[in-house]
Amino acid sequence: MRKRILTVIILVIAVSLIACTNASIDNQTVEENQNLVEVNVENKELLIKSEDISDLVVELYGIDDATTIVFNNDAYVAVKMAFDQEFTEDLKDTIIYHIKEKDTQIENVSVTTNAKIFKQIDNVVFNLLQGNSYDSQVKEINKIINNMNKER
Repeated sequence: MRKRILTVIILVIAVSLIACTNASIDNQTVEENQNLVEVNVENKELLIKSEDISDLVVELYGIDDATTIVFNNDAYVAVKMAFDQEFTEDLKDTIIYHIKEKDTQIENVSVTTNAKIFKQIDNVVFNLLQGNSYDSQVKEINKIINNMNKER
């Protein structure tokens, strides 16, 4: 008898909890999550493009490491040169040529060997890989662009 009463009480509580949920809040959450997924897919594509460009640049002779951020069809690339290698205008032109050849959507390419800018780009890419949106990184990306433009 006690088991039946306990079972009835549990069922009444369970039914009341289920009946008291707000379906409109659940639908709103689903819609927000769908929008988030769409944005993340676009971010993911830009990250893949950035990584592909970095991989391409690292394969060039004399370059030890590279990091890239793609923003508004522009590629901003920072490189670390291998030991006893110099960054020349010819190497810079080669990097630009290979990037534009690999990805025809890239309109402009900026290349630097500045270690501070390398770290800034690397941090932005890291944040994007952690799930932050491009929108949250725009301020930092604009700083990078301004710093690279000052070097010209």
